[in-house]
Amino acid sequence: MRIALDRSAVRATIGQWVVHDLRGPVHGMALIGDMLAQGDGPIEPSIRQILRDSARRVRELLDILARLFEPAGSHDAQPVALSLVLDMIVTIHRSHRGRTRLEVDRSTIAQLPAVRGATDDFVHILISLVLNALQAQRDQASAVIRLGGRLTADGGSVELTIEDDGPGLPAVVQRAFSDPSGDAAPWPGLGLSVARALARQWGGSLVAAAAPDSGGARFVLTLPVWPGRAAVVG
Repeated sequence: MRIALDRSAVRATIGQWVVHDLRGPVHGMALIGDMLAQGDGPIEPSIRQILRDSARRVRELLDILARLFEPAGSHDAQPVALSLVLDMIVTIHRSHRGRTRLEVDRSTIAQLPAVRGATDDFVHILISLVLNALQAQRDQASAVIRLGGRLTADGGSVELTIEDDGPGLPAVVQRAFSDPSGDAAPWPGLGLSVARALARQWGGSLVAAAAPDSGGARFVLTLPVWPGRAAVVG
């Protein structure tokens, strides 16, 4: 029940972003349609490009909505390519239209092996962490969320790090994450308790600490590598 309620809250937030973001390309396509209806000349290359860009963005946003509200898939363990998960996070973040930049170490993450779990769960974990970082930095004129990854020294796990430039890790967050049972109350932030529960469900972990360079918050998501370090083709 807790996970279902948390998914609903995250879906509502992302859904609002996406619906707002859809207005831009749809409005642009409508204006171009009106312009073309009034003229008899050939379509300018620039207009063709605007139409292509707008159509591509509409498809991306509709794909996000479809993914958000489709029934939960099988929860049997699968090999998951983190690069594909991160592509979804970047696409969703673009709908936020806020001042916070999302910097993703794509080249490193693309080289990481597949991890064991479920794509939807990992998207949910990372979106929850991004939403918390956005909330922490909401009053800053400019801010950055950095997302990176690495293979652990023993090669058995992948670590994803999410850092922000916010005011730091609140004491209530530190207390919640220091409780090994996960029963500390109240759990702060949108979805943090569920994010940690999902990570543990797949044999991983989610820990919080102060970011060493920025002084903001730093979350480390550790996930087990798929046996054989299988590559995943999207």
